[in-house]
Amino acid sequence: MRALRLRTVFASLGCLAALACEPAGDRVAPRFVAPPVFTPSADPFAPLGGTLTVATDEPTVIELATQELGDVRERRVRVVSAALANTHTALALHFAAGVEHELTVTAIDAAGNRAAAPEKLRFAAPALPTGFPPIKLTISEPDRMEPGVTLFNARGSGPPAVPPSDAFLVMVDARGRVVWFFQSKKDIVSARRLRNGDILYLCGRQTAVEIDMLGRVVQTWFAARLGTEDAPEGATLLDLDTLHHEIFELPEGFGADFVALSTEMRTIEGWPTDEWQQALERKPANVVGDIVVEFDRDGVVKRRYPLLDLLDPLRVCHDSREDFWSHTYTPKDAPKDENGDSKLLDTEDWAHTNAILVDPRDSNYLVSCRNQDVIFKLDRASGKLMWLCGSPIGWRAPWSELLLRPKRAKGRPFEWNFHQHTPRFQPDGDLLVFDNGNGRATPPFLELRDSFRYSRAVEFRIDEAARTVEQVWAYGSAAKPWYSFFLGGVEPLPETGNVLVTDGGKQISPTIRQGFARVFEVTHEPNDESGDEGEPEIVFELVVRDDAPFDAFSWNVYRSQRLESVYPPAPTSSSTRR
Repeated sequence: MRALRLRTVFASLGCLAALACEPAGDRVAPRFVAPPVFTPSADPFAPLGGTLTVATDEPTVIELATQELGDVRERRVRVVSAALANTHTALALHFAAGVEHELTVTAIDAAGNRAAAPEKLRFAAPALPTGFPPIKLTISEPDRMEPGVTLFNARGSGPPAVPPSDAFLVMVDARGRVVWFFQSKKDIVSARRLRNGDILYLCGRQTAVEIDMLGRVVQTWFAARLGTEDAPEGATLLDLDTLHHEIFELPEGFGADFVALSTEMRTIEGWPTDEWQQALERKPANVVGDIVVEFDRDGVVKRRYPLLDLLDPLRVCHDSREDFWSHTYTPKDAPKDENGDSKLLDTEDWAHTNAILVDPRDSNYLVSCRNQDVIFKLDRASGKLMWLCGSPIGWRAPWSELLLRPKRAKGRPFEWNFHQHTPRFQPDGDLLVFDNGNGRATPPFLELRDSFRYSRAVEFRIDEAARTVEQVWAYGSAAKPWYSFFLGGVEPLPETGNVLVTDGGKQISPTIRQGFARVFEVTHEPNDESGDEGEPEIVFELVVRDDAPFDAFSWNVYRSQRLESVYPPAPTSSSTRR
């Protein structure tokens, strides 16, 4: 298997073809000009990696084998520098925290001759720092799991008067061991790997950060419309109010480099003052609406899609009146109260959009609005709505004409999505959704009590021509409840067909508000009435929870994903930094 993977790496870069063209009579192995050097990461906040420096007397590629001392199961072989050259500076990654590793460097020339460096290198990977998220592996069946490493963010907050923890990006292997992490003093959400191998994440509500795998900042972007006092030094300024919840790199040819979520604030007349009895009183309100934005790496904003121009600005659902944005939109020079704190501006969190997804079939957007309990499709070229997927309660014309109709297949129930997160496409075009299930109601109907709520990973089949939606699979129900009242995500896993679920915003009980999170992988077994085809099963589960008897921290996880490797993907012509 390792030989096959090595051959695949070479083949993907055209190296095998180059080797085959060399004279068959070349049997002279390359030589090392000097002993290879491994330099550990200089960043204590991203210490599980380093740089390998190698020089040879002829052009070579470099293979690195790492062996955990005392554990014969954990020998890994990786081509870390695949371009033929005499000198190499390459990333060396995937080291389990707190474990000593032995490194063997092999040079391979164009004819396929191999030479291993005579001296092996050693790296004692640092132990996890104090305050690291308390991760516990509870289930792991590697033979049934998607291969690779699991990337997730973790954020902690203490009891009253206790400062919040640092934020972390973490990669774990199938054994639940931390093999890479990045620690930040500021918040981390929505982390994605770029084509060049770096990690892009959001920090707070105005900043996006790109780091390399050794934790070094490559570039930052800052939404500057509301002021630049908090902008990182050297940040690329964006003509936006905010950056929140979602950012990722667009496919090539889209005419922009990134898509993200931003906001604006408008005064909306006739805003309901009560969620349940909306006709009783209406008045002007400061409504914060989300905007889907596209921008280039240099900070030029290319397109804006304001949701207040797309959806009904007077549709108020449960939580649409939260003050989520009040701190952000309160002016810096706002009057102070008797305690010296700024008097917060009253704002309404109308939609609370939390995700964007590109439909690979037509390059249009799917957008998830938590506080509207809806996923909608947006025609990227015209900026018009194509359909709405969510409860039909509360929609008036013309939006009601765009609602998908539920199609109830025999043996499969149908339930709408409520306060959902992270829509993702299956390879066959079906739509996976993390259905948080908050309240499971739309005004004027009252929400379910906490003890009756449940979340689901659910799969919908949408027929755009017929304007129908069918539920074809789900994990989670009233009969088998689990619940995240906020956050969460789903990721389809292509090799196994399993689904990676981020059960990211849990609490111990309705009365004990301490938060914790799960990340688990579940099989995609059919679950219809026949009972003949099995039920989904969890094959991997991590729990992030502080079990301290007193003053325990709350932890949450925004999203998770399964990556093929800690290492960046093989470079392509479009994956270099610009």
